[in-house]
Amino acid sequence: MLGKIKELLKIRKRNIFLSIFSNEKKNQNQREKEFTVQENLDLTLSNEEKDIEEHYALSKTKKNKKQYKNNMEAGFDFLLKR
Repeated sequence: MLGKIKELLKIRKRNIFLSIFSNEKKNQNQREKEFTVQENLDLTLSNEEKDIEEHYALSKTKKNKKQYKNNMEAGFDFLLKR
């Protein structure tokens, strides 16, 4: 009888250990998934920021070119009126 109780206690300890180990593994996997999601989010935001900066720079360039054209046209008009 005492042998059976010791054996049951061993099995119970082993099951508890395996349960704790399994939970730790699940927690680690969850943390890794969350980290990967955060990395992807950061990368996406970084790419969007770069796109916004590029579009802003491009729009400023177009605006400057348009203004230059308008200045040239104004200059030509001024010369023609003289």
